[in-house]
Amino acid sequence: MGIEGKEKGRNILCFFFFGMLSLIYDEICLIAAEDILAGSTIPTAVVIISIAIPVILIKLTTPWFLQHVSYFKKISLVFILFLVGLVSLVLSPRISGRLAGVSIVESGVATSEITLLSLTAFYEHITVSAFVAGVGVSSFVGPLYYTSKCDLFTNQMSRS
Repeated sequence: MGIEGKEKGRNILCFFFFGMLSLIYDEICLIAAEDILAGSTIPTAVVIISIAIPVILIKLTTPWFLQHVSYFKKISLVFILFLVGLVSLVLSPRISGRLAGVSIVESGVATSEITLLSLTAFYEHITVSAFVAGVGVSSFVGPLYYTSKCDLFTNQMSRS
């Protein structure tokens, strides 16, 4: 019996969606960089820096202490980071608030990636492949979702 036979299809599918959901926000923040900076002369690279700094800091420091925290608390932290980051990104009228929202969202992205990859240690190797495949799909789904929402909004505004 192959590896695929040992692992439940449900687990493989869940890890695929974990991978997709954990990095979809990253992809959306990248594609939305111009909208985040709308009305300013700040270069787009500032959004990239707002993404990179928290990711680097979390991936360099978090593995040293996050291993002592329960998975429930880790997933709760990821959820809170995503929620707070998205709220500040969407509702902030100031660009500095939007950039802070991007950094908070990216902190959630980095924490979710570390947490979910470490969770694959309790399952068969195929779950790692499923997670990575989900990450790859998020590179397509995130921009597609954001573009479709922007086009829908633009079409509604032009009809008004």
